[in-house]
This record gives sequence, C-alpha cells and structure tokens, in this order.
Amino acid sequence: MTIWTELDIAPTDDAKLIRRAYATRLRAIDPDANPVAFQNLRTAYDRALTMSARAAQKAATSEPDADTEVLSDEEDEDDTDAPLFQPAPEPPRELTPEEQERATFETDVNTALAAGDSRTALALLTSALARGLITLGNREYALQAIMPVIVRDGSLSPEEYLAALEKIGWNSVPRATDPFSQVRHAAISRANAERWFQALRTKSEQQPWPFAPYPDAPNDNWFTRYRKFRIANLLLHGTWCLPRASLGVAMLGRELDLFHHHAGFIRHRFDERYIARAESIHAFGKSWRRIRLGLWALASGLMTIFCIFAAIATAGAGIIGVIGFGRLTWSLIQALE
Repeated sequence: MTIWTELDIAPTDDAKLIRRAYATRLRAIDPDANPVAFQNLRTAYDRALTMSARAAQKAATSEPDADTEVLSDEEDEDDTDAPLFQPAPEPPRELTPEEQERATFETDVNTALAAGDSRTALALLTSALARGLITLGNREYALQAIMPVIVRDGSLSPEEYLAALEKIGWNSVPRATDPFSQVRHAAISRANAERWFQALRTKSEQQPWPFAPYPDAPNDNWFTRYRKFRIANLLLHGTWCLPRASLGVAMLGRELDLFHHHAGFIRHRFDERYIARAESIHAFGKSWRRIRLGLWALASGLMTIFCIFAAIATAGAGIIGVIGFGRLTWSLIQALE
C-alpha cells in the first residue's frame, strides 16, 4: 500500500490537497479504537508533505528571480526583450549511505513481495530491523505491508515461521499499550497453530516405553503416553487405532477440535483421508461408549430389581416363620393345659 492509497488521492505536490485528504481520512478513523490505522495515515501524511516541500523547493530554485535586473541596453531598443538572468541550478544532493541502504531495501522488498518470495522478504525485513534501517514510526507500517504475505505462505516450516515472529517481536500477545491489528492477530493465530503441530509431531515421534521418563509431561503415565502416541500417528500418518476407553475417545476429540480450529493455516500438512479416518473412529468410539453406558445402566436396573424381589422374598419367609412359630407355641400351651 502506497502513501497515496492511504490518503485516497492521486500522486500530487499540492500541500493543500494533501492536507484536505488527510482531514477527510482522519474523520473516518478513531485513533483510540484503531491506533495502527491512525499511525499509517499519519506516516503517509508526513511523507506526502515532505515530498511536496521538496518539490516546491526544487521548483523555486528553477524559477526566474523576480528581483533580478534585466540586462538591457538603453541605446538599443531591441535589447529590451532580453531574457531574465537565470541562476545556475543547485546540484542534486547526494544520498547518504543510510538513505541508499533504505532505498535499496524498499526496492528489494517490493520486488520479493511482487514475486511472492516470502523467505527473501522476511530475510530483508529482519536484516533491516537489526541494522536500524526502519525507523520507529515506519516499523509498524512496514510490518503491516510485509507480514500478510508471510502469514499466508504455507511453504514456511514451523521453525522458520516461529523464528521470524520472535525476531520481529510478534511471538506473543501484545501488551495493552501496543498496537494490535488484524494482521498481528492472524500472525499470532498461525503461531499457535504451528506450536500445536510441533507438539503433535513430537508425540508421534516419541515411542512410549513403560517406566520411561517423559520430561515434557512428567505427570503422564505410560497408558496416557501410549494413547497420545497412537492418536498423533493416526492424524499424521493414518496409523489405525481404536480408542478402547473413554479417555482415549475424549483425547481424540480434543485433538480433532484443535485441528479444525487451526485448519486454516496447517490443513495442507495433513492428509484428508487420515482426518476422515480419525473422525470415523471418533464417532464409533462415542457410539460404543453410549452403548456400554446403556448396557451398564440396564444391568444395574436388573440387579436392583432382583435385590428388591430378594428382599421381599426374604421378608415374606421371615413373616411365615414367625407365624408358624407362634402357632407351635400356642399348641404347646393348650396341650399343657
């Protein structure tokens, strides 16, 4: 995006037109609600005024001086039309080494972005930030222009992308005083997706062994590590596994939810057939868990009914025994009499 696109006008040297365009654009922006947009507009406004002042200075040095005397000859009337005295133009100012480096950086970055080469653009950006070629006022403006291409580039590995965010300082959620644009939000969202993919890849590579220590998850036992290992291999390599407990079904469901949450950035790293297989296994696991719960509830109900009948039978037998004992006692009393 150029400064003229930001100001929504055609390239011009008219300072009044630039100020009018800035005032018009400023009425559509809330500096408190969108500080990044305001900073970009202010940077474009300052650069446009600087270019206008340079153009006016250049025009002033090239125009004839009104106070310059006319070289004329009083005796020759034809000399009254002699041209005004033109001062020699000032030689163009040579760029400083820093300005030359900055101009070279802008040209190279624009060329890399036009070619879709995000790696080159990223290397130029980190190098320019390290050497201080990008001023503090233009830093966010440059990041807003370059980072969308890098965020959308799926060819960058997780390590390359996370290292790039760490170099530019976007590897964490910004503080309340820092500008937080949609581009930075997308960059952090992809960083979370890359971290989840790294963790999933680590789980698939760590073969669980009984009584083996796991520094990254010291509270996990061997069964939990085995389930994580099988689920990670199912998602990444399509290795068949069947969750045999509710813990495994719930764990697979959480990983699938995370996949769908981050799919916009890392879907190209997964085989759709493996994801479909994992979803079918998860659906079967949930159905089988419901069937087991139903059978358990049915067995519990039947056991309860049996216990009730057994209690009733026991109570009935007790009552009959008491009645028989009473009759026997009464018969003995009558015989004694």
